[in-house]
Amino acid sequence: MDNPFLKRATELLRDDEAFLAIVSPEPVTYFLRKPGQDGWLYDRTVIIRGTPGSGKTTLARLFEYPTLAALLRNRTIGAYRELIAALTDCGAIANETPTIIGYRLPLETDYRDFWEFPYPDDLKLGLMTALIQARAVLGWIRNLTSAGIAQSDITIIPRPDAVAATEIVGISNIVNAVKRAREVELSLYKIVAALVAPEVSELDPTSTNAYRPFDVIDRFRITTRAPEGTFDLRPLIILDDAHTLHPSQFRSLQHWLVRRELLVARWAMTRLDVLRPDEVFSTVARNRTEPVYLPGITAARDLTQIMFQSKGVERRK
Repeated sequence: MDNPFLKRATELLRDDEAFLAIVSPEPVTYFLRKPGQDGWLYDRTVIIRGTPGSGKTTLARLFEYPTLAALLRNRTIGAYRELIAALTDCGAIANETPTIIGYRLPLETDYRDFWEFPYPDDLKLGLMTALIQARAVLGWIRNLTSAGIAQSDITIIPRPDAVAATEIVGISNIVNAVKRAREVELSLYKIVAALVAPEVSELDPTSTNAYRPFDVIDRFRITTRAPEGTFDLRPLIILDDAHTLHPSQFRSLQHWLVRRELLVARWAMTRLDVLRPDEVFSTVARNRTEPVYLPGITAARDLTQIMFQSKGVERRK
């Protein structure tokens, strides 16, 4: 007989309404309201750390678009009002309409394997981030369609200065975006699932060519005949179980996520056991000199760290 205590509670609740019925608004208010009001949740990298079972995955599912849509469909139910208020306080809902389109991407499979390949580190990082971006694009669109929005009602709005890149990543329309993302995902999955890693010269060009939708996508525009009419959604990628990556791989991923020009909101959920000793002590020594992660980028300005086993949020501004 399976041990029920070895399974996540959220995995047993496939229905969004059943999931929402057991979610408390208190963690959202305690950990996310302040950074949400200050604008720290969606304009920079957010690292959420906690012990197993502390609620990281539950929080991630709460910010996925189908969950927000289900919550607002039932907004007249009194039991949901506090949760709607909490999500409004942290900027996920405004005027009874979602403002973000979240997608939770678990990193438990495939991604660690990239770091075991006999490739240069920059190539291994590029392959992994390309797979993350392809699956994120597919996940965002799938979340919208599962919430009842037709593909024809979805438009991806690119950055104004990314005309050429828009054509390369194929987001000029939804059909091309899905097709391009599937091609990239299939090509990369063939590499990661191979029994023997192919030589660099044998890699499929589809997996190594430029594909960086995170650098291009500004927002998703939804056009419907519903009372909401036309509204924009900011894409949010939630990388769950990031602790399963190799420590060096996780640091490289964090450096990639921290780039300021990214308009896609990005969160990484991880356990405390991937913290380096200096990071553990830094949670106590708040007045330390902040480390420089990349030229011109420091943790103080470009990261929001939320510790579930602390007094709350470590300010980053």
